[in-house]
Amino acid sequence: MAENTELLDYIYQNAQMGTESISHLIKIAEDVDFRRTLEDQLCEYQRVLDDAEEMIQRRGQSAEGVGPMAKISSYIMVELKTFADKSSSKMAKMMLQGSTMGVLEITKRIKEYKGANKEVLKLAEDLLKTEQHNVDELKKYL
Repeated sequence: MAENTELLDYIYQNAQMGTESISHLIKIAEDVDFRRTLEDQLCEYQRVLDDAEEMIQRRGQSAEGVGPMAKISSYIMVELKTFADKSSSKMAKMMLQGSTMGVLEITKRIKEYKGANKEVLKLAEDLLKTEQHNVDELKKYL
C-alpha cells in the first residue's frame, strides 16, 4: 500500500503547487479572460487537492504538502518572471511549462504505480486530464 500513499502524496503536492501558483498569478493578471481561465484552473486543482486529501485521511494519514522553501521559491520565481512583463502571454508561458512538466511527471507516475488502488489511479488520471486541458487552454494566450 506504500504506492497508494506515494502516488497520493505526489497528486496532493502537484495540486497544491498549482493552487499556490495560480492564486498568485490571478492577483497579477490584468486580462479578464485570462484571469477567468486561471480561476477555472484553480477550481480544478482545488478539487483534485481536496479529493487527494480526503483519500489520504481515509487511510489514517495526513497529507504531506509542499515544503515552505518550495512555496517561497515558487513565489519568488513568479515575482521575478512577471516583474517587467505582466502580459497574459508571459504568464501563460510560465503556466504552460509547469503543466507540461506535470503531464510528463504524472504520466510517469501512473505507469510506475500501475498496481495502486483503482480510486487512486483514477485521481491520477483526473490530474493528467487537468494538466492536459490546462496546456490546451493556455496555448490560446501565447
